Amino acid sequence: MNLGLTTSFIIAGVLLLSILSMNMNISQSSTALTMRQMIQQRTATISEVLEKDISNIAYGQEKPYDDPILDAREGFIEFKTDIDDDGNPDNIQWEHDESNNQLIRKLNGDATTFKWNITDFKMTYLDSDRDTVLGNDQNERNDIRFIDISMTVRSPEKIGGLGSSDPEYITTNWNREFRPINLSL
Repeated sequence: MNLGLTTSFIIAGVLLLSILSMNMNISQSSTALTMRQMIQQRTATISEVLEKDISNIAYGQEKPYDDPILDAREGFIEFKTDIDDDGNPDNIQWEHDESNNQLIRKLNGDATTFKWNITDFKMTYLDSDRDTVLGNDQNERNDIRFIDISMTVRSPEKIGGLGSSDPEYITTNWNREFRPINLSL
């Protein structure tokens, strides 16, 4: 066999492997970017609904509702508001289903489920001095003035793993502190 021909085959093989490796890296980066955008969009959708609901706790056409927060736990809240501004109190619940990594929002018993791999969802309730309120009874819940919500949304599968990197989940963290105006009145 000719030495020049053998060298050409070796060089062509190395170039082909380099091109394939580059193509796989670009594909992996594109997949990670697409997944990151999807996770961020899902987080934005949930946060928009949460912001509207939580900001309107206790809202009533005439005056804020008395005893507006009916239940308050780390991954669950139930409260009264007039979300559709029709003069009638609506009951809203938000619950994190840890076993299925999803959020469930109930409006007057009608459920909307956000099945987007929400691995962490935590609500912390604070009084006017920013001390933590447990919400065990109605008197404690009536002291709530601030609600801090944090959430982590994660990709359903690990992404990556080519070359020297290990595959990893794509995550987006969201955190916001709310001060519903009607709780201060």
